[in-house]
Amino acid sequence: MKVNFSNDTFSLQSPYVVIKDFSAPVAAPVYGVSTPSFSFLRSQTGFEDVNAYYHITNYQQHIQSLGFTNIVNYPIWVDTRGTTMDNSFFSPGYSPQRLTFGTGGVDDAEDADVVIHEYGHAMSHSAAPNTNAGIERQAIDEANGDYFAASYSKNLNTHNWQNVYTWDGHNEYWSGRQVVSSKHYPEDVANDIYLDAEIWSATLMQIWDDIGRNDADATLIQSIYGYAVNMTMEDAANLYIQADALLFAGKNADVLCQRFSARGLFENCFINPNDCKNTHIFNSKGFADGSGIIIRFVNEVETATFSLYNTLGQKLFTIDKDNVKLFILKGDSYPHGI
Repeated sequence: MKVNFSNDTFSLQSPYVVIKDFSAPVAAPVYGVSTPSFSFLRSQTGFEDVNAYYHITNYQQHIQSLGFTNIVNYPIWVDTRGTTMDNSFFSPGYSPQRLTFGTGGVDDAEDADVVIHEYGHAMSHSAAPNTNAGIERQAIDEANGDYFAASYSKNLNTHNWQNVYTWDGHNEYWSGRQVVSSKHYPEDVANDIYLDAEIWSATLMQIWDDIGRNDADATLIQSIYGYAVNMTMEDAANLYIQADALLFAGKNADVLCQRFSARGLFENCFINPNDCKNTHIFNSKGFADGSGIIIRFVNEVETATFSLYNTLGQKLFTIDKDNVKLFILKGDSYPHGI
């Protein structure tokens, strides 16, 4: 890993993270004089400093490799022993913003899952500042942090990938969390941000398996830019599908729709025209300029129902036609948009 060198001293600073001591208990960050050596046992305080510094730097490089150059693109302050509680948290009300890790139970900064989860809160705030309010919105933020941690961990090693906080939790101190669940929306919503987070995080990890880490990570990060106060998981699913359309021209839309629909997060899965053997659709570009989409059936159909949805899943209209072979849907009466 790259560290900072100044005045014959090596320190854990980069353009993305600075190890600091800003909260009790007092424990000065480790550094190297004249030699860039940062090798520590777990019993030494430098272990947590190096672990947090390495994983945040590594993860920020991953984010930038996906094309996102303005997500937490500043040297966030990190205190790896900032509280004696068995808890860690992101604090947006400072400049620069801060991550504080607890030392209760297992030291939190020893576990990369905890480090990346908390960094996920910083990512969310960076893309959609001051929007993490409302029970379901907060559950989404917890789920995204768990997803980022699980995605990062599973890419490194698939062992126990489903157990988030594999080192800090799943022990005598606390049970940790998981990103596999059969919970269904909305009937399994308990209005508990941690229990409800499993609905969203489990769905995201299914999508991870379907489309791969890079596409899944990039799509989620892009979707966060549209987050708002009091939004729901259905809103998050719609934004995710919209992000796929923006980044990848909708190449993953079918699998996303099926995953979200199976979880109760999306109602209106569309059919790919290429899967309809007796239907041809022409001039979709014409819908934007008002001349219209042409839908033609190979053989005359006794009855057909046409429904139009925007990419947020909202139905704009439904119309039934009898004895139809050709149908033209003009776009001149609809506002431009998505």
